[in-house]
Amino acid sequence: MLLALRRSGLPLNRRAAAQRMAGLECRGCTLGLTTDRSGGGAVRSRATKRKPKLVKTLCDACREAFPDFRFTSIQVSLNSKYRMHHDGCDAGPRRM
Repeated sequence: MLLALRRSGLPLNRRAAAQRMAGLECRGCTLGLTTDRSGGGAVRSRATKRKPKLVKTLCDACREAFPDFRFTSIQVSLNSKYRMHHDGCDAGPRRM
């Protein structure tokens, strides 16, 4: 799984909530479902469409670690810090 993440070429993270770590590029993306910003429902994220093998690898690992845990998305972050928070569209429990 770590090899898949290292090879994935994560995009730069421009989210305002991401706190940059000094001297490091903040990278990350959401894999799975996200909210359609034009007012629609849930849609596959851009990163999901671009990285289907990474999505499968991470989903398989999550299902193996937590077989009964249902999820719709995975947030992948590198060199970024977030304060514990609850997004307005969160639909249930989270795992870190």
